[in-house]
Amino acid sequence: MNAKQLLSEYADACELIKETEKDIKKLESEKRIVVYDKVKGSMREFPYTEQNFSISGRPDKTVIEKKIDSEYVVLEERKRKAEEIKQQVQVIINRATPRMQRIIRYKYLEGLTWRQISSKLHNTTEEGVRKEFERFLKKI
Repeated sequence: MNAKQLLSEYADACELIKETEKDIKKLESEKRIVVYDKVKGSMREFPYTEQNFSISGRPDKTVIEKKIDSEYVVLEERKRKAEEIKQQVQVIINRATPRMQRIIRYKYLEGLTWRQISSKLHNTTEEGVRKEFERFLKKI
């Protein structure tokens, strides 16, 4: 994957990491699910007095845990790949000058247009900022 593709995927990778961490926490909470139910019963001998009982427990662990474990593996893989993209982009950003870091942030994290970026940077044109960024990409 080239630097421009990595930069364009950076914001999505950061969000995906957050969303995946939430999914993992939700999955872990499913391990602790307790099922509740009520049953009726009576004595074996006369008088056959009816009684109500509340019972609780966990569902069949093997089925649920297998499902949770397989989903957990998928989520961890997704998170790992997103973190790799994030790390690669951070290396690219750290190599850049402070001005270029601002350009990258405005373009890929805030989603600004070249015109908006040029007005934030002052004393530059839309085309000048775009060309400066393209030269940076060719260097790396």
